[in-house]
Amino acid sequence: MGKCVSKQNSSKESSAKATDNYSNPKLEQFIAERPLHSCISLSCQPLNEQDMKIVIKEAIIKKQCRELVIQGDTLTPKYVSILTDGLRNNKTLKVLDLSRNPQMGDQGAELLANLLTPDEIFKQAKQISEELFIQPAAPRTYSRHHGRRLLDPEEFYRDQVFLPFQRELKVNVENRLSIFSQPRIQLLTQLRPQHITSTNCSIMELYKNLIEKFSDRLPQSLQLFGELERWKNACVNLMNKPNYVNIWMNDLLDKCDLVLYPNVHFLLIFLATLPVTTSSAERAFSSLKRIKTYCRSTMIENRLNGLAAAFIHKNVDIDAMRILDLFVQKHPRHLNFS
Repeated sequence: MGKCVSKQNSSKESSAKATDNYSNPKLEQFIAERPLHSCISLSCQPLNEQDMKIVIKEAIIKKQCRELVIQGDTLTPKYVSILTDGLRNNKTLKVLDLSRNPQMGDQGAELLANLLTPDEIFKQAKQISEELFIQPAAPRTYSRHHGRRLLDPEEFYRDQVFLPFQRELKVNVENRLSIFSQPRIQLLTQLRPQHITSTNCSIMELYKNLIEKFSDRLPQSLQLFGELERWKNACVNLMNKPNYVNIWMNDLLDKCDLVLYPNVHFLLIFLATLPVTTSSAERAFSSLKRIKTYCRSTMIENRLNGLAAAFIHKNVDIDAMRILDLFVQKHPRHLNFS
């Protein structure tokens, strides 16, 4: 019995040493080449559990990156747990993009939602308010409606602002990931380069599943197996390029020739036309109350469309001098102010 216990302890110690001595020179060099306080995209990097610890140590702690992008069906709930543990007390990361990771599931969404703690957020808000010489306080209307004269601002913002936001964030993430749980989407996703080139993907199994689901819709179903083999080789060559990044569906369709891969091209079109998990339309409608206010009640449709487009596409740089020149050309004046 004592020998069995000693063997188990020695095996645990050896595994712990192996994890401590783990290194990924390619990943470490990739992060080391990025400048300080920059955006680090790891979408094209195959990551495992130990690599996530390297990302936390090298990218988040040493490089203090402002934006971290990990896309491409890489993250599992266990990976998300490691990532959230490393982001507990982080104050430099501003943007965390984990889109296109359906394997995260509900458990990963809950871990991300629990990463936000009201105490830390209120402390940061309090520091900002002190810099602006503003005293945090609860609205007077709330205390009047609820019959409480003295109300703790931290308690108010936790119950009325933070917790509703956290619940809505969790629901939105779960709704966006729910579409990826459908069997057909999971099957068609295996045609993407990062999936079909993996060692876990079997061309024969993929062929059988595609024939079972889409045999009546394929233009030339008898040629599908040969197409899948050629498509896998093409994806391997595509991913071996030094400047390869995880490409979008429309770019992938351009690389999939209709003559060489008629069936694969059709399946990629079918995947690209599935419902998109985005809420841009809902955000556009919710922004109308900020665009068309009481003072702008006489706004015409053309101006409203222009303001809505500028509000939605915030990343587009607008040249004020060009707008002034167009305004002057459109509305000439007789007075010369030069």
